[in-house]
Amino acid sequence: MAPQPRPRTRVRTPHLTALTAALDDRDHAYEVLGPDLVRVLDVAPDDLGWLAASAGVVVYEMTPCTDAGATDA
Repeated sequence: MAPQPRPRTRVRTPHLTALTAALDDRDHAYEVLGPDLVRVLDVAPDDLGWLAASAGVVVYEMTPCTDAGATDA
């Protein structure tokens, strides 16, 4: 059986600093891709949505990525 792909989600937000602070508080790994774009690793999109909402972060876009497309910016 093939291993399950790790969840990766690209998030576009005008509140990047608040989102990354919330991710840091919960020890979640992420990569900043631009001034309003981050790729979050190993967090399911629905859980990430709840985390953003609890931090008061506006999200303009949330796109699940596969491992194959994880390098796309």
